[in-house]
Amino acid sequence: MIDYMLGLIADSQDADVTLVPHDPLANDTFASNAAEVGLAWTLGHVIVHTTASSEEAAFLAAEIARGVPFRGGRARYEVPWESVTTIQQCRDRLEESRRMRLASLDMWPQPPHVENTYEPRPGLTHTCISRFVAGVFAR
Repeated sequence: MIDYMLGLIADSQDADVTLVPHDPLANDTFASNAAEVGLAWTLGHVIVHTTASSEEAAFLAAEIARGVPFRGGRARYEVPWESVTTIQQCRDRLEESRRMRLASLDMWPQPPHVENTYEPRPGLTHTCISRFVAGVFAR
């Protein structure tokens, strides 16, 4: 995922990071304040949100793999998107996220507790493996 995203931004420049696209359908129901609900996301915002979601999945997966019962709630930190203003910051954030996600796999016991599952919504059951992989498809 990181290599793919780095490829997508390979030719990007600093101006691309903070460009606010025109998106009349923008509706961020999880925005930190009401003024940002209709704000279209910048490239920097997309990078920090995607990496935060994937890291959250990786750390939850490590807990599940270690046999810790799923407790609900969030295990998330997102770099303030407004602070990411250069393409190098985007690349650095992606590489830091890669390092953190790979490190989380080193916390898994051998064998991992794949029998430890939870159901985030009816019809979807996660093991440590599926929880980690779901982070690759983070939005």
